[in-house]
Amino acid sequence: MAGILKVDTLQRVGSDSDQITLSANTVTIGGTTLKVPTTIQNATGTTAMTIDTDGRILQPTKPAWFVGKTGTGIVAQNPVIFDDVDVNVGSIYSNSTGKVTIPVAGNYYIFFKILSQAGQIGSGAAAQVRINRQPSGGANATIPNSYQYGNNATATGEHFSLHTAVIATLALNDAITCQTDYQGYYGGGYTAFGGYLL
Repeated sequence: MAGILKVDTLQRVGSDSDQITLSANTVTIGGTTLKVPTTIQNATGTTAMTIDTDGRILQPTKPAWFVGKTGTGIVAQNPVIFDDVDVNVGSIYSNSTGKVTIPVAGNYYIFFKILSQAGQIGSGAAAQVRINRQPSGGANATIPNSYQYGNNATATGEHFSLHTAVIATLALNDAITCQTDYQGYYGGGYTAFGGYLL
C-alpha cells in the first residue's frame, strides 16, 4: 500500500544525532551535503532568495535605496528631499518627505555625496545623516561619524564635495534622512544618498 510519511526529524536508530536525508534536490544533514531548490520563499510565497546555477545568491527584497537631486544652487535643506529615485527596494524611501523608513532591524551601510554651491572664499557647507528626524521638529540625532564639513579656501566661485560612508545599527521604523547646512548644495547629478541592509 502506497503512503506518505511526513515528519519533522529523522534519526538513526541508537543515535541522538539528527540524520535527515531527502532525495530530489538533496538535503543531507548527517553527511553534510546540503542542496536546496534555486528559490527560497517565505510562508506566504514571497521569494526571499534565489541561487543560480553558478552559485550566485540573489536577494530581490533586501532593503536598499539610492536617490539623487536635480537642480542647481539649492539652499541648505533639513531634510534634503531627493527627487531622482533610482533604487527603492521595498518602497522605503519617500520622495515627498525625504525619509527612509527602515523595514527590518539590522546593520545598514549608508552613504552620501554632496557638492557644495559655488561660494565665496571662507564659505562652508556641511552634511550629515540624521536618525528619526522630523521636518516639523522633534527628536533628532546625527548617526555617529556621518557628519562632514567643508570650506571654500581657495577661490571665489569654487565648489567642494562632501562624502560619508557609515554602518549603523537601526531599529524597525527608524526614519533616516540626509541634511545639509550653511552654504547649500548643487544637484544636477552631483548629489546623492543611498544605503542597504548588510
